[in-house]
Amino acid sequence: MDVLLNERNPETCLSLGLDCQSCVRHTAQMLASVCRGMTPAGLSTTFVQMYPSPACARMEFAFGTSYTDASVPRKPALRAVAAA
Repeated sequence: MDVLLNERNPETCLSLGLDCQSCVRHTAQMLASVCRGMTPAGLSTTFVQMYPSPACARMEFAFGTSYTDASVPRKPALRAVAAA
């Protein structure tokens, strides 16, 4: 996977068994876990820095959507308890 440090483009990722959708979704979720509240401009800049290949540009919207979804605080699940 060290090849991704220097060469981030769809062809390289596909040759390693990665698809664009799952790649940007995972990256956006990880980013949201450490850095919540980014502006759309900040997300765009971050995406371009992380995915500089022009072939990756089509995934910017999916990256932003995944980040936003992952940034929404989750409500704890309620447990149904039977009355004794």
